Amino acid sequence: MARRTTHKQAARRAAIFISTVAIGLAGVWALPRVSSAAAGWASAPPVREKTVKLGGGLAVATAKAADGAAGLRSTAGETAAVPAPPPGRGRVVEPGFRFDMVGLLCDEPLPDGSVLTVVLRTSSDGRAWGPWIPVDLEVRTAGGDGESSADDGPDEGVEDGPAAFTEPVWVGSARYLEVKAGAAPGRGNAPARLDGVRLMFLNTSGDATVVDRLASTARATVAAIAGIGATPIAAAMTDKPAIVTRAQWGADESLRGHAPEYAPVKMAFVHHTVNANSYSRAQAPGLVRGIYYYDVKGLKWSDLGYNFLVDRYGTIYEGRYGGVTRGVIGAQVLGFNTSSTGIAMIGTFISVSPPEAMMSALKRLLAWKLDVHHVDPQATARLECRETRKFTEGQIVPFPVIAGHRQANWTACPGDALYRLLPGVRTTVGGMGLPKIYDYVVGTINVSPNGDGVQEGTRVRLRISEPADWTVSVADADGALRRSFSGRGDTVDLRWDGRDAAGAVVPDGAYSVVARAGAGGAEARAAAATVVIDTVPPTPTEIGVVPGVFSPNSDDYADRCEVRFAIPETCASRVVVVDAAGAVLGTVAGWTTAPAGERSASWDGRLSASGTPADAPEGAARLRVETKDAAGNAAARTATVRIDRTLGFLRPRPQTISPNGDRVQDRASIGFKLTRPATVVLAVTRDGATVRALGRAACAAGSQAVVWDGLLDDGSRAANGAYRLTATATSSLGSVDAGRWIAVDRYRPRLSAPAGVTVQLGRRARIIFAVSDPFSADVRVTATVRDLSGKTIAVIDGGWVPSGAPAEVLWKPPTRRTYTVTLTAVDRGGNPEYAASRTRITVK
Repeated sequence: MARRTTHKQAARRAAIFISTVAIGLAGVWALPRVSSAAAGWASAPPVREKTVKLGGGLAVATAKAADGAAGLRSTAGETAAVPAPPPGRGRVVEPGFRFDMVGLLCDEPLPDGSVLTVVLRTSSDGRAWGPWIPVDLEVRTAGGDGESSADDGPDEGVEDGPAAFTEPVWVGSARYLEVKAGAAPGRGNAPARLDGVRLMFLNTSGDATVVDRLASTARATVAAIAGIGATPIAAAMTDKPAIVTRAQWGADESLRGHAPEYAPVKMAFVHHTVNANSYSRAQAPGLVRGIYYYDVKGLKWSDLGYNFLVDRYGTIYEGRYGGVTRGVIGAQVLGFNTSSTGIAMIGTFISVSPPEAMMSALKRLLAWKLDVHHVDPQATARLECRETRKFTEGQIVPFPVIAGHRQANWTACPGDALYRLLPGVRTTVGGMGLPKIYDYVVGTINVSPNGDGVQEGTRVRLRISEPADWTVSVADADGALRRSFSGRGDTVDLRWDGRDAAGAVVPDGAYSVVARAGAGGAEARAAAATVVIDTVPPTPTEIGVVPGVFSPNSDDYADRCEVRFAIPETCASRVVVVDAAGAVLGTVAGWTTAPAGERSASWDGRLSASGTPADAPEGAARLRVETKDAAGNAAARTATVRIDRTLGFLRPRPQTISPNGDRVQDRASIGFKLTRPATVVLAVTRDGATVRALGRAACAAGSQAVVWDGLLDDGSRAANGAYRLTATATSSLGSVDAGRWIAVDRYRPRLSAPAGVTVQLGRRARIIFAVSDPFSADVRVTATVRDLSGKTIAVIDGGWVPSGAPAEVLWKPPTRRTYTVTLTAVDRGGNPEYAASRTRITVK
């Protein structure tokens, strides 16, 4: 039995509502009549959202070819028929609140070439249902994640977004949703179902709950009193049309991700948003907020995908953040986001054409936006395919400057009815606001008129929509005119040589190059570019080579040298090996552009000018550091390094000695090789000071050896620690050295283990022990197992055990009795353990 509302309850609710309105009115009257705070409160109710997972997925029905309606929209060509819903029952969902927008997200279907479409319909009571609304299921990529803006996928850094999705569909006010999925026949083997299906329900109108509806009514009342419309009506303008800013339509900027990226605009793609066309003027901003919310929260993009949106009343909305006059890269056409701007017509235009106000706004927007970027609306743009399913990656694809979404991707967007209007849109837009400047190109942005023949000037080219009087002026940073060109015609192709009207080279700095044109009393939008005059070469400084002498002989000592230098500005640099005449013998480091500061390059002593790497000859080698800035100014400086392979392969054997008089590793044989006769001096140093000089000797070419007995010059034994062996060979080429480390370890390792352990017969005994030696990184341990009579039962090689770290011995006793395990050790210097460790094993 339904609960009846009493008079007291009704009065109480009315009082609450009146109080709410009164508070809102008081707040508005306390603010300026046109304050942004009042406007934002009145026009931007919060977007409410709930995502519902469909357990078991969503079945995919395949229409029969005989069905005629083709089951689903075709995407093979440039047109598409209105689809019939797929056969079978759909899934009905009630999210628990009133919604007006919904989108479907799911896992990637099988990549088998099938074309899938989702259809949905809504109901307010679950009994009476509206018409089916078809929407394409889009898949991010053909096989990868495609979430890098460099690849023209949706957005950078989106790893957790859905693999497949539909557009968010505005359905008006509803409580129930029925959804189906279907596949067109003859387009691959469709999957049996869509997995991981999530339905994102949104309420953008502020009427999801009773409280929301009261607040929405209060907003509308406040807006009416304060003179704040939900959206401004776009007025006809010959220049920039009225555009509702993000702040005006209530964009929550905290939702946005990374900063916008930019590229020159070459064309525009027209879309439709695939939703009911019955929304009111007041509901339109909510649709924009809903699309924004869905793109960011549902699809995990950084921002709204479209650059602009247009409602059916002719209102234009700013889309993706970054500035309406700039070439903001959106997420609206997979593979072709870079250098295109995306305009979404809010509605479904498969069989119904957009209203006249909407088309008029689209034309005004296109006429202005393309004119800002000096693009001819009736021309052809050529874009590189970055990532898509319809074209090959890297393919250069021609598009009309004003194109439909379907021309780039497998989709029916922007609908047949709207798509058929685009040729007329191109013609109309092409004739609006004439004259216009097209294809404004300043060929060289950085110019160096210094007489070296490199980038001495720049070429300025443009087209004009009709013969006109034109001027190209050059002004400095202060606005002073330095050079001017003029003429009449519909094309301009001239060259500025970086000089003023008197023929003198202008000072270094930034200059504005502005083209203007006029015909029949009308002026074209000026086109501007910045040219930088730079005549100062980026001379490298602080150039040096470390070490000054090196021996690239593959003995792991001084096999490479490092060229170090600094550059004064952002520029490209490279390092090459040159002969005495300056001819390049090989490249050390190729051209690399980097900011001002220190740089370095490593050389292995090899040359490659002939195409086959070869060792550079011994003697002096010239390393030239070359720099080149964006204006073509070049500079170079040369440093010298000496290659000397006389001495190499210095090796002490053993690498650790223990000069303690026990005749075990008391001394080391220090071997080396000479490629020519030389006088060799070998020194033992510690902390930079020589502690033993092993003498000077004239040695023949070949393998040589010197013995160090572990004694110092004063006759004492070397203390524990690390010592440096340095050999210096002086030959006909000069002096070159080689060095290695040798360790002295006279310390006897210490062992520690438990006195006893108990183990069950049939199980392994486990003895955890530790060995320490501060002068050896590891120690070799042996475990000897004996019975009580002293008979050796087993000898276990524990291998090299890290010093100071816990280790273990495992042994499985054969019988019930008592055993003794003795641990012994020897370190890298040949020193035995200080004392053996014994553990008694009792077997039960």
